[in-house]
Amino acid sequence: MGNFSDTYLSGYCIPNFPGAGTWHEWMYNKIVEVGEEGFKFDLPEWSAQVFV
Repeated sequence: MGNFSDTYLSGYCIPNFPGAGTWHEWMYNKIVEVGEEGFKFDLPEWSAQVFV
């Protein structure tokens, strides 16, 4: 996911995330949990996150 703007996206939601469960965020090396309702997270300006 990428934010190519100068706006901080607080509580950004991806409603149709590929699947619920445990994911690894590759850029910042953190584990995230995704629910059935989608995934909500903060995305700072001019940044990207890669979920695998």
